[in-house]
Amino acid sequence: MDLEICTSNVKSIIASTNTSGEKIKVIDNFIEHYAYLTYSYNSICIYKLFHINEKRSFLKLLNKLEHNQYDIELLNLLHKNNLEEESENLFTSKSQIIDTVKRLRILIGEKEELIIKIKNRRNTFYAHSDPEKKFPPETLGDLIEIKQLAVKLFQILYGGLFGSHYMFENYYWSVNPVLDTSIFMHDYYKNLERTIEKS
Repeated sequence: MDLEICTSNVKSIIASTNTSGEKIKVIDNFIEHYAYLTYSYNSICIYKLFHINEKRSFLKLLNKLEHNQYDIELLNLLHKNNLEEESENLFTSKSQIIDTVKRLRILIGEKEELIIKIKNRRNTFYAHSDPEKKFPPETLGDLIEIKQLAVKLFQILYGGLFGSHYMFENYYWSVNPVLDTSIFMHDYYKNLERTIEKS
């Protein structure tokens, strides 16, 4: 969800620049700092999601699903899924999960170059300052692409286990109300300046 919040808010910030390219004067510095923080936070989240040694990594989860013995709770869920009338999209066995894990590893592998780019940027710019190493900055498009991969992995696993999907939408944490207020304030001050200049 954090990746969705950050990327959608940066897209809104970019869209809030008016057609002349003029920025929102009232909160310019705050917005620029916020955008920097969202890029930083996204890079750190992506690093954690795709690093084998992180506690909540997709890679660690896939390894456990593939190689560990399942606990009674998961075995009961697979059995319950097997009894469902519409079980074709549900995981009903460990072998089915392992087949899905293999497909997910392929999906991750297809984005490996981009994941490495973001990890390198996190390691040398956001988490540790290393002036010796220069890596190209991640773009908003890069972050969105990996966010979409993370959402897809989650939906496949969650949907296979529970038969439902999570809505990754940024309604409650959107920066749009702040931007709308800022645009209003910017226009108000512009009109006030014009009025003062005319008088």
